[in-house]
Amino acid sequence: MRIVSADEVNGTLDFPALINVLRDAFRLGAIQPVRHHHTVERPQGAPTTLLLMPAWTDFAAGGFEGSGHIGVKIASVSPDNNKIGKPAVMAQYLLLDGTTGE
Repeated sequence: MRIVSADEVNGTLDFPALINVLRDAFRLGAIQPVRHHHTVERPQGAPTTLLLMPAWTDFAAGGFEGSGHIGVKIASVSPDNNKIGKPAVMAQYLLLDGTTGE
């Protein structure tokens, strides 16, 4: 597993090229179930919201032959974070190989 920091992404990613890659990926098709939305009550302060947003390559669309991908965005929304100088929304993305799960 490799964890890529925001600084690494911003320092190495070619954003104009990313737009083209994303455009092509959306044309291939993906399955995106309705996101999971959970309220996490806390003993003090506002509740945190946990969001789980899975998606995977639609292998049946257009005769896709590659391994594809499986991914999930995990986000938390903690409204009280501003009191400690942190963003209210924190998120990570887990990307897996569509065949092996690696």
